[in-house]
Amino acid sequence: MQGRNAVMGEMINNLAHQWRQPLNSLGLLIQQVQFLHGSAEFSGESIEENIRMSMLLIKHMSRTIDDFRNFFRADKEKITFCVNQVIRQTVSLIEESFKAKSISISFSH
Repeated sequence: MQGRNAVMGEMINNLAHQWRQPLNSLGLLIQQVQFLHGSAEFSGESIEENIRMSMLLIKHMSRTIDDFRNFFRADKEKITFCVNQVIRQTVSLIEESFKAKSISISFSH
């Protein structure tokens, strides 16, 4: 029982770690809407882009929950995936918080 609780605690810590960056990015997107509201840069397009990025982050966070839920399932099957696509998705999730600090990320394969 103690070993199981330790594993569960570790999984919860890992989930919290995996959610921290997307939550930070989501917060930045919300703050950007508030900052742009009433400015010349405020437009329907900027709102739509923030909504699009927010939904991507939310979907990623949902997939993270599913990944952790399915981690110990014995009946899971192996799948083939594209590493480049996973890297691009990961970069897209964190790039807004990096842009806010004037840091650019480049990816080449």
